[in-house]
Amino acid sequence: MKFTLLERIVLPSILPAKGTFENMIVRRDIMERVKINQEELEKYQIKSLDGGLKWEPTADEFDYEFSEIEKILITQSLKSLSEKGEIIPDHISLYKKFV
Repeated sequence: MKFTLLERIVLPSILPAKGTFENMIVRRDIMERVKINQEELEKYQIKSLDGGLKWEPTADEFDYEFSEIEKILITQSLKSLSEKGEIIPDHISLYKKFV
């Protein structure tokens, strides 16, 4: 599955901050897989700015495979945000991929 830099940055924010032991292990694995490393900070000039992040636009795509249990956690997280009315524009492309 292909992901943009924005999707990689946003994905961890939609995952639950607390939950069952199993869900926290799955969350950790997802976050490890999509995390931004130091080399990418430089390459894409990712910087904190006014409470958010800014980076140089890129057409680069990143290919990740997720296990079924990881897909379930991501899907449940997005559905939960939607049910609470907390989906923001940055979530839309992830929602379309997983829900």
